[in-house]
Order: sequence, then structure tokens, then C-alpha cells
Amino acid sequence: MRDKKGFIVYGTLEEQLAFLTDEQVGQLFRGLFVHFRGEEPVLEDLMVKMVYTGVRGVMDRDREKWEKVRRARQEAGRRGGLASGKSRSAAAAAKRAEEAESEGTEAEKVQPEKAEVEKAEPETVRSEETEPETAKEPVAS
Repeated sequence: MRDKKGFIVYGTLEEQLAFLTDEQVGQLFRGLFVHFRGEEPVLEDLMVKMVYTGVRGVMDRDREKWEKVRRARQEAGRRGGLASGKSRSAAAAAKRAEEAESEGTEAEKVQPEKAEVEKAEPETVRSEETEPETAKEPVAS
């Protein structure tokens, strides 16, 4: 359990602790911390051993569940990182291609050929102000 920083002590343990003396509770908790470090504690008191065995099983199940979640998160992060890296490199490649393409067209825009300039006709812009007025009929009064 070296990767994990702590363990859970459930409230249901309180009922079992009620049958132990303070000294036995201290031995139990010291034993739980020894088990948390990955070692097997030496417990001489039979009552402490009985309670420890139950709590150890719960700690081991919690650890297995945590390992499963940790592996799933690790794999999801790896997949997300790979996908993110691929999309970033594809975007960068597209940007480089676009920049290379625009450099060629910019050179053409700077020096247009004379024939193209001569052939170009001026555009006429029509708006409401330039529309010819239609003859208005006199209104009879």
C-alpha cells in the first residue's frame, strides 16, 4: 500500500472497540498501521487479533478497489494524452501547411501582372442614392 497515503476507519468499528480496553485499542491501531505499511504485525492478545482480522479484510478490499480505480484512471489519462498529442500535432501540421500555402499566394498578390490590371473593369456600386428617379405623376387634389 505504498502508493496510498491513508486508509479508512469505518464507524462500524466502534461497536467492536467497545469490547476492548484502551491498551488493546492502541495495540490494534498500531497493528493496522503496520499492516498499512505492508508488513504483518505481531499481536499477542486474542481479542485484538480477532478485531484486527476483520478490519484487515476490510482494508484489503478497500485497497483492491482503490487499485482498480487507480489503474482505470491511469489508462484513461494515457489514452487522453495520446489523443490530445495527436490532435495537437495534426493541428500544427495543418497550420504549417496553411502558412506555406499562403506565402506563395502572398507573393502573387504583391506583384500582379499588367495584363490582369488592364483587363480589370471598375466595379459599379449601386445603392438607393444612385438609383434613377422615376417620373412621379401629379397628385390630384
